[in-house]
Amino acid sequence: MPDDDLKERIRAAVDIVTVIGERIPLKKAGRNFVARCPFHQEKTPSFNVNPERQIYHCFGCGAGGDVFSFLMEHDKVSFPEALRTLAAKAGIALPDRQSARARTNEQARDIYYRANALAREYFIAALNDPARGEAARRYLERRGLTKETIATFGLGFAPDAWDGFMAYARPKGLSYEVLANAGLLVQNEQGRFYDRFRGRVMFPVVNDSGRTVAFGARTLDPAGEPKYLNSSESPVYQKGRILYGLYHARDAIRQENSVLIVEGYMDVLQLMQAGVRNVVATCGTALTREHGAILRRYADRIILLFDGDEAGIRAALRAGDVLLEAGIEGHVALLPGGEDPDTLVAAEGPEALRSIAERGMPYLQFRWETLARQNNLATISGRNRAISDMLDVIARVDDEMLRGMMASQVAQWGVTDETLVQRAIARRRRQTARREQEAAPPQKRWAQPHREKQLVAWMMDRPGVCQQVAEMGVERFSDPLLQEIATSLIRLKDLGELPSAAALLDENREDSRWAGAVAELAQMHCDEREIGRAVTQLVASLQLPYLKRQIDTLRARLRVEKGIRETIEITTEIQRLGREMEILNDLLHSGEN
Repeated sequence: MPDDDLKERIRAAVDIVTVIGERIPLKKAGRNFVARCPFHQEKTPSFNVNPERQIYHCFGCGAGGDVFSFLMEHDKVSFPEALRTLAAKAGIALPDRQSARARTNEQARDIYYRANALAREYFIAALNDPARGEAARRYLERRGLTKETIATFGLGFAPDAWDGFMAYARPKGLSYEVLANAGLLVQNEQGRFYDRFRGRVMFPVVNDSGRTVAFGARTLDPAGEPKYLNSSESPVYQKGRILYGLYHARDAIRQENSVLIVEGYMDVLQLMQAGVRNVVATCGTALTREHGAILRRYADRIILLFDGDEAGIRAALRAGDVLLEAGIEGHVALLPGGEDPDTLVAAEGPEALRSIAERGMPYLQFRWETLARQNNLATISGRNRAISDMLDVIARVDDEMLRGMMASQVAQWGVTDETLVQRAIARRRRQTARREQEAAPPQKRWAQPHREKQLVAWMMDRPGVCQQVAEMGVERFSDPLLQEIATSLIRLKDLGELPSAAALLDENREDSRWAGAVAELAQMHCDEREIGRAVTQLVASLQLPYLKRQIDTLRARLRVEKGIRETIEITTEIQRLGREMEILNDLLHSGEN
């Protein structure tokens, strides 16, 4: 495990608002930032990022922590991986050492990387086999891919056999269960394993480190279904967070400050081969908000480059709505009728495609013009339908400023009063929030007595309060989690360290409930002018029920006790505890005056 000084250097060098803002859209709200929580479904933002304390907390589901916690939860990585990511971002070199636990976590993921690397090796060998790979090579040649492109992107071929890859993998030391979890094998109802990919051209999908995590597979059978088959999700592959081609395209995307999103693997390869390198595609899934957030790290301009037919327009509308919800107004560029990216580039050259992309229409305008073709805007009912459709989408945008500007634009296009448009959007947002609140299952939140939480919150960064709680005894807290947190804060104080939220988070990195509780406590309001008296009264208020329980226990013993000596001892102890309660009650009542 890295030493505390190194963790603090990294924590101090990166801004949690910047890191989280690269992954989800944040909106300034007073001194903090808010967003819709990425860890549970919601429409009304309850996710709060505190730049002063460098922590986040969701008031809806209770998730919380620091910048390390966020990366671990959002990016699904281990603490060492989060540490390396943030160290690289901060330009801080890490020492070459790992704990046994960190090595174990990495080895658990590494086995899936090994499985996919082995499959890639097998598929490439099959493609290059003179006999087995002939049909696949002919297909790739017909599609115009060069040997260099095929080699650069690691294209391969899965022979049409039920156990071809299984036989290849059997002596390599990887179990069938691991290969199935990696999405390379399938297990039937009888428990038998077989190859997932058969008779298909293989497109390796790599992560941002260039490691193979999944495959897309195109059938060679004209009647084969499905046409494309994709890897299932695995411990190293979440399809909603990976874009095909991004590893090879990211430098060009940064350089041009724009990215083209196309519809498939082959479009990416053909455009890159033609010199249009700022291009990506999703991996057989719909575009997600996470995809949009990833691309926004690299470029300001995101262009949806789809076919100009009805299917392409519908796809552009779906993708554009998702980007809009993420606070991103993309652009839409439609190819001329009957043209694919490769045919257009082959006929007119890459500059023709770049020209179409540059003339791409802002998505909001594209959406309005599409609705204008579907509705007669010369009629009140047609214009009302178009406006209503636009407002349904705009109401899902969290960024208030962006939402307001879009509402103003729609009011202008629809020739209607902007105030009415704003009211209609606000009404939609209220209705959506109410429906979600009614339909949502109760969140498993950490809800304990407020005064107990307040006292533990005041222990953070305050050794004096920690000492008062230590003298009181942590057993006075009714919640076991609060007892654990208070005990850790007291231990930090006794070690001469600052009992801070950051130190608490470092103590228990793998427990998301611990991180959420610490983040919630760290954000509780504290008036330093009143804290001295308030802490004393809180301690007293927690002592009283504890003393009462002790007295009740002693009285129960007294009812069954027969010995005179024991009776006197119990009675004396009850009287002593009673006097303590009187003193504490006087203290509490004096604070109310």
